[in-house]
Amino acid sequence: MIKKNINLDQAWSDPSILEFYKKNRNSYESLYESERIFVDRMLKEHSSYLDLGCALGGFASVLKQKLSQFQYTGVDVSEKMIRQALLLNDSCHDFFHCPEGIAKSGLGIVSDYVICLGFLHLHKQWRETLRWAFDHAEKGILFDLRESHLDTIEDINHSNFNTNFNSLNKEECLLPYNIINCQESSEIVDDLLSAGCKAYQYGYLQEGRNNNGIKVWMKTYFIEKI
Repeated sequence: MIKKNINLDQAWSDPSILEFYKKNRNSYESLYESERIFVDRMLKEHSSYLDLGCALGGFASVLKQKLSQFQYTGVDVSEKMIRQALLLNDSCHDFFHCPEGIAKSGLGIVSDYVICLGFLHLHKQWRETLRWAFDHAEKGILFDLRESHLDTIEDINHSNFNTNFNSLNKEECLLPYNIINCQESSEIVDDLLSAGCKAYQYGYLQEGRNNNGIKVWMKTYFIEKI
């Protein structure tokens, strides 16, 4: 049995994952095709962007490549990530450490666009976080999920991901790797939608980066509030 009490700050602060984000996910070119399609719809001068699970704030660099005037705020569960983000990014950007996640933080930030890329499928409270993100986005929300036509798996003992890229046996770095049934995820997205919203999705099938190698749909969603 794998321990179920997860220290998110510790899991997301391993030196190997910090090193990964220093070199990756910090340019427009480094985005996946499924992300660029929707990021292009969000690129608007004088807009504000709230990046949940911001890591080292690489998305601020993405925006800087494409926009001259924008407001960026990054939030992460890892204090080490936030400390390094403050050093690596322009001082005009804001960063917040929320060790238990944004939904429990009490932060009342509202932004034009909220970004939730690369972490919801590794997060036990992903449903609450997704709802918070939608409620605090004025114009749109961008997020991704891992999906399957099989039954939903949210049990860390059956599907997990290790944030220590050098030692996959490091238990304190284990996180659940959530694989959501396609029909269930569709219902969750539908429940978010209100009048005037448009939902878009793009996905492709590939082997999941978890412990069991199940092929999953890598789905990126963009909900636009009109």
